[in-house]
This record gives sequence, structure tokens and C-alpha cells, in this order.
Amino acid sequence: MREEIIFVWQRERREDKLVPVREDFFKTIQRYLLHLSTMAKEDENQTARNIFQRLYTRTNFLVNDLIDLRVQKIFKAALHDEMMNLNEEESSVYKSLHKSLLSHRRRLLGISVPDEEPVPEQLDNSTNASPTIDEEKIDYCTVEFLDNELEETLGPDLLSYGPFYKGDFAVIPLENAHELEKRNKVTILKLEH
Repeated sequence: MREEIIFVWQRERREDKLVPVREDFFKTIQRYLLHLSTMAKEDENQTARNIFQRLYTRTNFLVNDLIDLRVQKIFKAALHDEMMNLNEEESSVYKSLHKSLLSHRRRLLGISVPDEEPVPEQLDNSTNASPTIDEEKIDYCTVEFLDNELEETLGPDLLSYGPFYKGDFAVIPLENAHELEKRNKVTILKLEH
């Protein structure tokens, strides 16, 4: 799994367009990271635990960087109404961003149009995708970090978020954003009116 993550991460860094990944790519990564984390805590051999911990830390860094790269590309595509081949989880983020950006443009320009603006259809090859997490119930928002948040947190989508630094912008689950806002770590950017 680690080799696949590195391969996708390297391609994502080189290519301008979003690199296609299999539908269960991030679910498989979650299971792999959980395995590494468990072994880092429970293996009988201290040396093995240290190796698993290093593998977990490095892989987690790659995965978070990969997610950041993909979110940046999704944001750019949503900004320019570009169609993309997204998996189910990323499609939810794209639709939310596209709707927010469109609403923001309308508000800035004083354009009054119906709220039901169609989201560009994706070029999706998967016909029987069945995500295990109900992404429809997870809301995302854009935040600006007012202070460093060096601890990683797990979102309701089972993805880890962080670390973040003062001045960073990120799209994170609304649930996480509210917790960070209570601690004066973020400002939730209101892109919709």
C-alpha cells in the first residue's frame, strides 16, 4: 500500500490535473494507517514498534500532503467550473465548493438568480460506487487558521486533518471547524449568503 501511496503522491505533485485513483483508495489508506498505528502500539518487539511508528508518521505525512494537493486541484476546478473524474468523497467536496463559490460570486456582483444552479456533471467511470460513509451528512467549510494547530484531528469522514499553521486556509468538516472556532484557532469563512 505504501508504494501505491508514494506513486500517486509523486504523480499528483507532477501533474496539473487530478490523478485518477480507485474508488476505495482512501478507505484502503485508512485501514493501512490504522494497521500501522495499532502495530506501533501493540507489537511485542520495541524495535518493531519504533519502525511501525516511523512508517505511520511518514505515511500519514504523505497522505495529508496528497489530500492537500487534491483539494487544491478540486478547489481550482470548482472555481473554474471544470469537470473532473472524482471519487464519491471528493465529489461531495467539489459540489459544496462549487455551490459556495457560485453563491459568493452572485453576492459580490449583486446577481439575483435561483439557488438551484446546476453543478457541472463529472466524468465518472464508476457506476456502482457505494461509499461506506454517508458523505451527504458531512458538511465541509473553508477556514482560515488564526493560530497554529499542530495536533492532527480525525474528521467525521475518518480522514485526518492537520497540522495547520497560522495563516493557512483549509477545507475541513464543519464539525471540526466549530470545535476549532470555540478555541479561537480558526475563522469560518462565509462563502454563501
